[in-house]
Amino acid sequence: MVEVPGLDAGGATRLMARPEQIDIVAPDADGVHLPGKILSRYFNGGHMDYRIASDAGEIAVHASTAQDWAPGTAVGLRFDPDRLWPLEGA
Repeated sequence: MVEVPGLDAGGATRLMARPEQIDIVAPDADGVHLPGKILSRYFNGGHMDYRIASDAGEIAVHASTAQDWAPGTAVGLRFDPDRLWPLEGA
């Protein structure tokens, strides 16, 4: 669970995060908010575009080219609560 300042911790809210603000880490790393599995990756010049399957659906992440997560790899996703935005009516 990710706690977002200003939101009721007991409620359900759909959140938006920019793809470059999501960290891909090892599944057993500290602070993992959501487990996932790499579906695909594409080199896109200065970064890698990843598509990750998760319980929250498919998530797009832009990561450094220093990271190299192969398709099929189990990963963890970390979100910065200050970089999440609630979507009204979603």
